[in-house]
Parts: sequence; structure tokens; C-alpha cells
Amino acid sequence: MENEKRKKVGSTYLMCFSDNCPRHAGCLHWMAGCDVGEDQVLVNCINPRCRSVSDGTCDRYRDARLVTMPLGMSRFYDDMPKKIASAIRPKLEEVCMHKNYYLYQRGDRPIPPHVEDRIKEVCRECGWDGPLTYDGYVTDRLW
Repeated sequence: MENEKRKKVGSTYLMCFSDNCPRHAGCLHWMAGCDVGEDQVLVNCINPRCRSVSDGTCDRYRDARLVTMPLGMSRFYDDMPKKIASAIRPKLEEVCMHKNYYLYQRGDRPIPPHVEDRIKEVCRECGWDGPLTYDGYVTDRLW
């Protein structure tokens, strides 16, 4: 499953081929580059000659650690009073951007940690101190 996901993501993800970078083994861009097939002529990649890549200060570094994220919000508002739920929903649509809100709500896309934190803030600002109900959780990398 992991390799299939990496290959699917790798076809469009920015890749890195710098084995000289001290942080390469923990970077998603380097992991994506590992899956490039010999028949793939063109790829989008980070310049391996860039000084920040070789000295480990690359600003494109993406941590490859696994993260547990909420998935789906179909019952998110069920336990909330209607007045609070009706205040939260438009703010979440704004915070997540309209299209992403519905992808998160339907469970088509996991909710990344920074968005989950913002969802918590909005709920607290609108007066909801109860638990936030998601459909489930998924553990994945932050591609």
C-alpha cells in the first residue's frame, strides 16, 4: 500500500535526488524520487546542486513521518446545539476554503494537523467546548 501510494504521488510530486543532503532519508521529496522508473524521462525535481540542499538547510524539506489525521465529518455537528453549529459551519468553509471543506467533510481527503488545529480554534471561538466528532482516523504521510 505504501509503495503504491508513493508511486501515485511521485508521478506529480516534486522530487529530490540529492544523496548528499544530510536529511534526505527523512524527506518526502527524496522518497518520491526513489520510485522514479528508468523509463520516466522527465521529472520535476529540486536542484541537487543547490547549496541549501547539500548543507541540510533546504526550505523544501518535507518530513516523511507518519501522522494520524481525522477523516470525514459527516457527524461533526450532531452533538452541537443548532445555534453553535450554524455559526461554526460557514467559518470552517472559509478557513478550509469551500472546495477543501467538502473534501474533508466527505472523507475524500484527510484533515492535516494544521487544519485540524484551526478547526478546533474555530469551534472554541464559536462556543463549542465539547468533543469534535470525526468519522474516523487515518495514518499517512503529509504528501
